[in-house]
Amino acid sequence: MTPEAKRSFCVTAAVLLAFTVAVAVRVAFADNFAPVAVKFHRVLIEESASKAKCESADNRVFVETKLGTECIAYFVSNGFESRPQAVIFFGGDAAPQEYAAPGKLDAALAVQKRLMQLWADRLRVRYIYVSRVGLQGSSGNHGERRLPKETFVMNAVVDALKGRLGFDDIALAGQSGGGTIAASLLTLGRTDVHCDVLGSGATELAVVQYETLKRYGYHPNMNDLHRRMYDPSDHLGTIATRADRRIFALADKSDAIVPFKYQTQFIDEVKAAGHLAKLI
Repeated sequence: MTPEAKRSFCVTAAVLLAFTVAVAVRVAFADNFAPVAVKFHRVLIEESASKAKCESADNRVFVETKLGTECIAYFVSNGFESRPQAVIFFGGDAAPQEYAAPGKLDAALAVQKRLMQLWADRLRVRYIYVSRVGLQGSSGNHGERRLPKETFVMNAVVDALKGRLGFDDIALAGQSGGGTIAASLLTLGRTDVHCDVLGSGATELAVVQYETLKRYGYHPNMNDLHRRMYDPSDHLGTIATRADRRIFALADKSDAIVPFKYQTQFIDEVKAAGHLAKLI
């Protein structure tokens, strides 16, 4: 693929996916950084510990990391299997009311599948939706999202899917909490990502969490938040250099969950670190 075609793929495929999915499921996947009454719990415990048990079902992959194992569900569009590029999308956090009503999560997933196939057919490339930990067929506890383990698990999933599905050049896209993941994977030194699109991404994660907890009357410790969470802004020095990579943040000045100023701050920091990045 020529550099011009790769740039077109990056901008068109990833940006359109992030825009359409963020609009379609913003309500269903509104991130909730505050303490909640509904308790998340661990699911698919046997599958998380057994590769055979996990992968006995289609569209699941067993991954091992230094922080443990998980069984992660994924969904891939049909067609264009010979193309070595793919778009990988991570959705946002599930709010407690959606978690307590699985039918809503199923309906949101159905919408995402239809959108993925629509853009796959139009742009002639595969789209892959990766279910977050503890949701939509993936093992784990969704209450432990945004912690280091989820970051390492999702990074391992990308590696596993490259081998399983046969692609080697990636556009990452994510909405809200999924945008945090898409940004975080860059900080793990990946050189195979030529485009990264962050839709309302909580990329200055610790400060967003800190301010939200303060609004709810809590007294968080900023240093503790940085230690406990995987904040991509803490790891900008480990983003591998790639001359043709572009990073986009899709932000809204009226975003009440992930403030616009912090999305701007992250992009400014990425540019200062020597990478091509743009706020839209």
